[in-house]
Amino acid sequence: MVLAVPRNHPSPGQWGPWGSPESPTTASTTATIPANTAIVTSTSSDAPSPSSSSTSSTSGDCSTSSSEDSLLYSGPFTINNNLWGMSTGTGSQCLNSASGGNPVAWSTTWSWENTAADVSGENYIKSYANAYDPSIACQALSNYKSIPTSWTWRNILTAGPISYDVSQNAISADVSYDVFFGGSECVAPGPTYPIEVMVWLGAYGGLVPIGGSAASIGSVVSDDITFNLFSGTNTATGSTVYSFVVADGSLQNSYSGDLLPFFTYLEKFESGLSGMLLQSIQAGTEAATGSATFSTSSYTINSS
Repeated sequence: MVLAVPRNHPSPGQWGPWGSPESPTTASTTATIPANTAIVTSTSSDAPSPSSSSTSSTSGDCSTSSSEDSLLYSGPFTINNNLWGMSTGTGSQCLNSASGGNPVAWSTTWSWENTAADVSGENYIKSYANAYDPSIACQALSNYKSIPTSWTWRNILTAGPISYDVSQNAISADVSYDVFFGGSECVAPGPTYPIEVMVWLGAYGGLVPIGGSAASIGSVVSDDITFNLFSGTNTATGSTVYSFVVADGSLQNSYSGDLLPFFTYLEKFESGLSGMLLQSIQAGTEAATGSATFSTSSYTINSS
């Protein structure tokens, strides 16, 4: 069964129901992004920056790790539970562990259902558990030469001693990078920014981004994967949202590439993007309905 298709979330700090997407009609083009090597995983939406002395921490206790602002620190990364949409459903989510530096490994276990108040039938996003390294952000886009990243992840269920991959139609969720541009100074993820960019490595249960029901406006190739580009307006925040989605709908459980060409490709649509501040790069999973453990075995991100 394919679940109802929701729209994507607003910018951090402005969470709420999604607005109707709007998509431009620009002609489609394709660019090729050179592959790179490194390792990536999740980022954080509204977490404070960890100090350089932060150490790995582990928690499997839902009573201490399932609140909206639960955090774990590992190396340069803050791992954030980020249950920003929990009011649209019932259930729970726990950060399980975080270890390593860069790369980092971490996991989150979640189980969510929609509430009866969700009369539209849409599977609203309940959370975006993610990892965030503040050292990668806080520069104008034009200052970056590369942003190499790599990510190895799985969505699994465990029955006794056996763990198995979750079927692509068994849950409603996505696995994605979430990136924000704009502002006149660097602040922790949280405020509304004019430009949001997402790179989806996996979509479950028919989930699509803002503008995803309209025609693609372009495409890029990264790590031998073709990503189609969609665009729309988040009416809750006024932000323009650009989303790169795997063209054939497959799950990319292992990705290694350079994020920078995704952003420079967008300069054809946003002439001032090169001068904007890159406020944050987050990597994680948006959970809507179902049950799973999202496990990142290795994630790293760097910049030059």
